[in-house]
Amino acid sequence: EYTHTLFSAIATAGFLVMAVSAWKVLHDEASRRAFTQTLKAGAVFMLFGLFATMGSGHLQAQYIAQVNPMKLSSVEALWETEDPAPFAIVADIDEDAHKNNFELTVPGAFSFMLYNTPSGAVPGINQIQKDYSEKYGPNEYRPDVTGLFWSFRIMIALGGLMILLGLAAAYFGFTNRPLACPYFLKALPWLLPLPYLANSVGWYVAEAGRQPWIVFGLQKTSDAVSPNLTGADVWLTMAGFTLLYLVLAIAALWVAMRFIKKTHISFEEGRNA
Repeated sequence: EYTHTLFSAIATAGFLVMAVSAWKVLHDEASRRAFTQTLKAGAVFMLFGLFATMGSGHLQAQYIAQVNPMKLSSVEALWETEDPAPFAIVADIDEDAHKNNFELTVPGAFSFMLYNTPSGAVPGINQIQKDYSEKYGPNEYRPDVTGLFWSFRIMIALGGLMILLGLAAAYFGFTNRPLACPYFLKALPWLLPLPYLANSVGWYVAEAGRQPWIVFGLQKTSDAVSPNLTGADVWLTMAGFTLLYLVLAIAALWVAMRFIKKTHISFEEGRNA
């Protein structure tokens, strides 16, 4: 997951530069030419991060298929073993009955993701549950299928939207027409939460998908709880960290907004200096 996280961080940084540059192009005439350059740079940086994230995610999915097939099948809400396995775009998931009441799928796409060919068996959740119960003992090994399924699709949808935004920003920047669509520039700063939301649902897939294991096949999460840790300790620690990071976030935003709103020298002056 290291490369996947690294490239998603690059995409997030690129979007941040792109969003700030859009605001500066729109509101800071003295700095407009300089921030047209950073608008292009931010768009290129973000697009590189996004495509690299997609590539590393593809390789990661193929790896997970070998080491934790329950996680991968749960992300796709694939209840029964299929060959070839389809990719579900949307689904009405019934976790109590362990099936999908309705699904709209792309035939063979899931098998293609894993084997680079539109054929190949992918074990279903129900079969894996049976296998794990026999191997590790009776237990519920199915994670939050509904949450995983929709979190993954939200992540993909946000990534696709960010690609479109990056292409549009690159187009306006490289054609030297940053003000051709002022509504686009106005929207970009408001859309800054997109990469953070994509990262958050991606981490949910990573962490919730491995449940009930803290170390797959070796130790369950329920067995990893420290015996001398109380509920009060957990709540106190959570409250403390939440308060600390809230204060740091407010301070960081305050400092950032001061610098963003400040008028900077023009691109030519900065280059000559």
